[in-house]
Amino acid sequence: MEMEELNKLDTYFASPERTDRDTLYLELDEVTNNPVMDTLLHSVGGLLAVVDENRQIVSVNRSLAETLNIQDIEDVIGLRPGEALNCNFAKEGPNGCGTGKFCSSCGAAVAIVTSLGSEKDVERNCYIETGEGELKNNLAFQVRAHPVKIEKRKYVVLFLQDITRQEQRASLERTFFHDINNLLQGLSSASEMLSDIHRDDKLIDLVSHASRMLVKEVEIQRYLLNNDSLDCHMYCQSIKLCELLEELETFFSYNPLIQDRHLLISSDNPERILKTDMALVIRILSNMITNALEATDLNGAVSLWTEEEEDKICFFVHNNRFISEEVALKIFHKNHTTKSEVGRGLGTFSMKLLGEKILGGKVEFVTSPERGTVFSFTLPL
Repeated sequence: MEMEELNKLDTYFASPERTDRDTLYLELDEVTNNPVMDTLLHSVGGLLAVVDENRQIVSVNRSLAETLNIQDIEDVIGLRPGEALNCNFAKEGPNGCGTGKFCSSCGAAVAIVTSLGSEKDVERNCYIETGEGELKNNLAFQVRAHPVKIEKRKYVVLFLQDITRQEQRASLERTFFHDINNLLQGLSSASEMLSDIHRDDKLIDLVSHASRMLVKEVEIQRYLLNNDSLDCHMYCQSIKLCELLEELETFFSYNPLIQDRHLLISSDNPERILKTDMALVIRILSNMITNALEATDLNGAVSLWTEEEEDKICFFVHNNRFISEEVALKIFHKNHTTKSEVGRGLGTFSMKLLGEKILGGKVEFVTSPERGTVFSFTLPL
């Protein structure tokens, strides 16, 4: 019982034992004189540290030294990772990093301890809080622990990747989708009520339609940003082709791009019944039309028409602008764009993704200096 109480005082998670100074310098010599480890420390461009069995730093590479603003390796020899990174939780442990109440949930501590015990590679995410008050900062690292043995001693090579920005962005995206969904539900309900009261007001109908489309757009955008999981589902419905084209015409009727350009829409069989997700089809075609309008000179025209071929229907969108071979090769790549703003380039990617993976169609384009560019979306009937 006395021994258990003593252990609780010494540590809440990992071993509190520390390597003495003389042994640390022996380990430093052992690591730096090992040709494989020396090459690794000097060739890896990412953040890298070597720790011993007591999780104490024996060596770091230049990238990590620069990140920690270390002028002399002596400054970190014997420290544990959390201590070198000034982790607030490391300061709360009775014997430093790895011994605190929160250390059992620390990705770095778990990775090191598990790697030493299993003698296998272990990868975890590590979240660190540094500073106090207004200077408080939250960092995130992806940590990979690789066990090695030199002579008779065990070491762990830690590969650290700073994923702070990715984690912050993911958190902001989750918050955005949560909050925007709440706002959109209210807007959609209010616009539906207005539409019921003022049935003949075309502008209110447009607002009501746009609010419904926004709800769907948010769901689609969540899928585009997390497209490893198929959480964007088709809502199949029977619709007339002319209804779909009218929706598109209404959608673009107040678009600023139309004010100085012309949009020509036609169909060879407007009464054709389609069984598909109307919102997704409109999303694909509106992206095609928007891109075409942006590429069209003032007073120019963009054409959309349809043709039927056996058991499929083809939508075509034409503009007079030629796409160079360099751009054409990457046009459906995620985040590729000819525009200067950061974050552009999802339009053509989403056409391909939604049109083919979700709706089971085919999205293609042809371009030439003589005839301009035609994007096509072929949909099974």
